[in-house]
Amino acid sequence: MASELDEERFLTACRAFPFFSEKRLVTLKEIDKLPAGARKTVTDYLGRPSPSTVLLILGGNLPTSHPVRKQCEQDKKHWAVAYFPLDPSNLKTWLRNHLAQAGYEVEADALRFLAGRLDGDTLSAEAEMEKLMLFMGNERRIGLDECLAMVGETRVHSGFGLMEALFSGHVGQAMAILDRVLAAGDEPLLLLGLLISRLRRLIQARAMLAAGEDPASIARKLNVFWKE
Repeated sequence: MASELDEERFLTACRAFPFFSEKRLVTLKEIDKLPAGARKTVTDYLGRPSPSTVLLILGGNLPTSHPVRKQCEQDKKHWAVAYFPLDPSNLKTWLRNHLAQAGYEVEADALRFLAGRLDGDTLSAEAEMEKLMLFMGNERRIGLDECLAMVGETRVHSGFGLMEALFSGHVGQAMAILDRVLAAGDEPLLLLGLLISRLRRLIQARAMLAAGEDPASIARKLNVFWKE
């Protein structure tokens, strides 16, 4: 784990020769929790990696300024791959298929509830499905009552989630998230600031597009994340 990184052990593992294979796999988890004092060790290794080692780095969101992310994105020796939660439509399909493979049929209203209740992160959703299946026992048809009884709230509602729902035109979802973030104590002025910032960027982008600028160039100038 990066949060408890033993720098000497990390380097020894990365530089050790593989046995009975061409490459040695070393996994460093939770890179987003890597202490600032250990970052140089990791980035120095990334600058001169062992040719016989595959270093797999896993973690949550990293800011674009994080040295490990910058090196992985800019250095041709490395690859940076982003993974995103499933949107509600794809999450419905995943849930239906996951339950069907285990021999369960889920009713339409129960499926809508699950997709709205669970995070698009399939790992956390899978844990909730395991609890639900244990609860069902020998009964193979999952209804809304069973879901209400067993499935917890795993979706993380935030100001950024609110903006995503709002600007995607999902008004009902946006209002539901707004209720939750306000109930959780989020500062309304901070939410207003996020809204104004997003609006300003959209207005700037529209003006630049009208002037004939390339969308990719606009995204770089306005620091627009590619998925957005």
